[in-house]
Amino acid sequence: MHASFSLRAAAFGLAIALASGGAARAQYAPPGMGEPQETPSCAEALPQIEALVKEAEGDGIDTSGAKAQIDAARTAQGKGAEAECIRALVLAQNDVVLKLQARAPGAAPAAPAR
Repeated sequence: MHASFSLRAAAFGLAIALASGGAARAQYAPPGMGEPQETPSCAEALPQIEALVKEAEGDGIDTSGAKAQIDAARTAQGKGAEAECIRALVLAQNDVVLKLQARAPGAAPAAPAR
């Protein structure tokens, strides 16, 4: 994997904020970012999650599940369903983050597919 830890760290902070705050626009502070900021809206978070997925794909990670969730987020955004969009983005990001963690040095190998 290439040097992209800061994007992953910020994305992980975003996932936690999105999962805990949702459309309520809670306060959060991504790792190393200092002052708390508002939880991003779907429109603000979508390009960040797309960038994370693109980066993971470049690292050889299967992103098909994350891409399906991004499509669901776009559909929800088109309907004005902010909470549904945020949920889909959290699922997309979680998919990528879990796969990145599984590939991290010292991580246990992934369980075989059934």
